[in-house]
Amino acid sequence: SDALDDYDNDNITNVNEWLNNTSPISNDTDCDGLTDWEELSVYNTIPYDPDSDDDWMPDGWEIEHDYDPLDPSDGGLDPDNDGLNNSMEFKYKADPFNPDTDFDGMNDLYEVQHGFNASDPIDATFDNDTDELINKLECFVGTDPFNNDTDNDTMIDGWEYRYGLNPLDPHDAALDNDYDGLNNSMEFKYKTDPLDK
Repeated sequence: SDALDDYDNDNITNVNEWLNNTSPISNDTDCDGLTDWEELSVYNTIPYDPDSDDDWMPDGWEIEHDYDPLDPSDGGLDPDNDGLNNSMEFKYKADPFNPDTDFDGMNDLYEVQHGFNASDPIDATFDNDTDELINKLECFVGTDPFNNDTDNDTMIDGWEYRYGLNPLDPHDAALDNDYDGLNNSMEFKYKTDPLDK
């Protein structure tokens, strides 16, 4: 009889699939990356619930990253100290053991906070606000990648960075670094060098 068959080849007979609320035609009923057999026989997780411990991480992801799919506390851990806990690392497809998942020079938290993709390095090379600083440099300097004048001093961040000014300090706009009678804001306006008389 088909009660003893195993249509999905997961080592669970159809009658046992029915008894365990699993699908007889899918070997991973909850699509969490673990087969129904693994959930029932190896990990003791719930084969029809992709997140057995309700910590916002699927059971298979937890096993893949050496976490316990029955311990909800591991969702709050941050082993790479990047400011994203494990649940957030999963949500943003980041590596919980690497603070810069895509090796692009921007840490994962910075990327998430600014709407970048923590697992795609290409966004480090963009200049979203056209201030002459690519996103990787914006992260390094601490400027806003979507505001070309982070300190609102009328000089774009990239220009300030190029000439050794502080794009986070609005007071340097009034300084006259080269003592030529033009403050830095005027040097920017007239496209002159603020370090050369």
